Amino acid sequence: MWKWMLFNAVLFFVLVPGVVLRLPAHGSTVQQALVHAVVFAVVHHFLGHAVKSFMREGMENPDTRAENPCPPGFEKCPSGDCRLASEVHSFCQ
Repeated sequence: MWKWMLFNAVLFFVLVPGVVLRLPAHGSTVQQALVHAVVFAVVHHFLGHAVKSFMREGMENPDTRAENPCPPGFEKCPSGDCRLASEVHSFCQ
């Protein structure tokens, strides 16, 4: 959560009129604030999705389920059941 708050704070600071750029260059204070608010909203929307998905990737747990849950000497049937591998006459269901 602190990373998301830091992202918002840095983005807000960078897009405050006069810090990095001033749009429109010779506009009034209200015009500049309005343009920068729109730029902030657009950048926050698109960059925010990328940042959230990037942050979410680090939080996901790896899949801990075993690929073959059958004990040694058994094989997995398509139904998910296990059958003894040495039994030639047993069928998977």
